[in-house]
Amino acid sequence: MKYNKFKKCSLPISITNDDTAIWLFNNGEVISQRNEIYEAFSEIIKENLTYHIEVVLKDYDEEKNVLKSESKIICCHNFNTVIESLYTYPESFNIPSKYLEDYAKAEILFLNKLQGYLKLIGLKDYTDSQEIMAYKKEHLNRKKNKKYYKILDDLEAKQIFKRVNNKKVYKYQDVDYFKASDKMLEAILKGEKQTRIFRKYGYLNSVKGNKYFVLDKDNNYRALIEIEKEEIMPFKDLKVSLKDYKIGGYKSLKEYKESLYTYFNDNNNEEEVFNEDSLIIVAYFKVKEKYPN
Repeated sequence: MKYNKFKKCSLPISITNDDTAIWLFNNGEVISQRNEIYEAFSEIIKENLTYHIEVVLKDYDEEKNVLKSESKIICCHNFNTVIESLYTYPESFNIPSKYLEDYAKAEILFLNKLQGYLKLIGLKDYTDSQEIMAYKKEHLNRKKNKKYYKILDDLEAKQIFKRVNNKKVYKYQDVDYFKASDKMLEAILKGEKQTRIFRKYGYLNSVKGNKYFVLDKDNNYRALIEIEKEEIMPFKDLKVSLKDYKIGGYKSLKEYKESLYTYFNDNNNEEEVFNEDSLIIVAYFKVKEKYPN
């Protein structure tokens, strides 16, 4: 047998099979093969992860010759499957409130951001193309043979390739992001907040022309900004208006500057400690796009 040499492996072992990593272990009866380590240990400890999602499934009703829609709760046992479902149904994907406890906070934030991105680039829920529906209609009362399913597979592959050929991906591929508090986000969207401060590193000569997504606290895309002007100065020369630091929720300029000290030192990409003489970039931006919540 192909995997006989692994018959003494009572715990999962990773091997490469046709350039694909798989996990093998002896479950007491046969050599069990799983694609992911989670699946292997799930079988061993007899426990599954459970994620509930809701999507709108659209399918061609052969009897009625119509495209039907049906909201359905799906139970997934792997987070990758949840992501695949979101990728397939970015418009209708939803996690009902009673199932939010299935997810960790980090998973919810990831899904929120991914769904927002897929909507941003205009990706729609997958559904049969007109060509596929016409083909199914044509063969409604005919016997389905291998040739029928081969042609149907080719049509579906064509539809999928068309779906993943999304030009907007390139429009946004170099756009970074930052998160904003509710108060700061409101100010940005109203045009009241138009500056952002960066630490100037040796490799960061300028941020002019850079674009950034502004995300809310739940990782939803809310705006796209572009840096139109910048000033480089020592941190000690920074002058911030009362309105600016109050928008950030700070009670005084001192408290605001102390928060920047902490931020720049905690996110330090150089050995040199950030201090009063360190250079900063004061960037002035404009909102280029706004996205509904």
